[in-house]
Amino acid sequence: MVVQANICLLLLVAAAVLAAGKGDDSEQCGVYIAESSTDHVLGSFAGKSYQRDELIGSSDAIVQAFDLRYHNRNEDEQFTAMFENFLGTCWSADSNGGTTEAEEVISAVGGPCFSSAGHVGMINAVIYQPATLLKSDTDLLSSGYDESTSPGRGAFTLHHNLTLIAVDKITAGSEIFLDFGSEYNGYEDVTKANIDDYRKMDEAIEKMLEFFNKHAENIGEKAADEVYQFMKNDVLDLTAEARAPAARSLLPSTYHGLQE
Repeated sequence: MVVQANICLLLLVAAAVLAAGKGDDSEQCGVYIAESSTDHVLGSFAGKSYQRDELIGSSDAIVQAFDLRYHNRNEDEQFTAMFENFLGTCWSADSNGGTTEAEEVISAVGGPCFSSAGHVGMINAVIYQPATLLKSDTDLLSSGYDESTSPGRGAFTLHHNLTLIAVDKITAGSEIFLDFGSEYNGYEDVTKANIDDYRKMDEAIEKMLEFFNKHAENIGEKAADEVYQFMKNDVLDLTAEARAPAARSLLPSTYHGLQE
């Protein structure tokens, strides 16, 4: 597949040039790739600890591809299926300010940070858009990139400085779960838990555990189960409203499961 091969080659060049030019004296690896804990084959992991609001790893270059669907509209079904699968691995250009360059702009990003897997309940990193939208040539030069000697200077993309930022504390060795956006996360699907549901139910489960650890033995097994079912059904219907089915899917069938 020529389009996919060409973009992948450009990504390798972009990642290599930026990695080679990164002026970081630290011997500690900020991000590395290893087997993911999800269904993905590989994922990105933190080589050191990151605090909330701390930038993760080094910035990446972006290869923008213009109107790919239009230019490949007459291909056969097999090609189209492979092509759409490939496009599913790319980013929309609205994440990096590249939407005005064509009718449809697809952003291909290389580098270890953007090899992250997705898990809607464990998001700990997002794209730091100001770094891309407010980028300048000095950003690239200050990273150690030598414009006069680099073999890739200006050859493949003007877009650079795409950076991740931690939205939660990430300990060294932890997998990085990137926010892939509202469509992937299913914010509009009331039957599928999103990141907000996970966070709210984490708090609810802590309070439930506190209650049952304190009172379950005194009120008895039957009453404790009735209280739990009331919380799980009636209380959630009242408090979570339309999102009650999604929130309920995160709870175990009995209160004993809260301990797991």
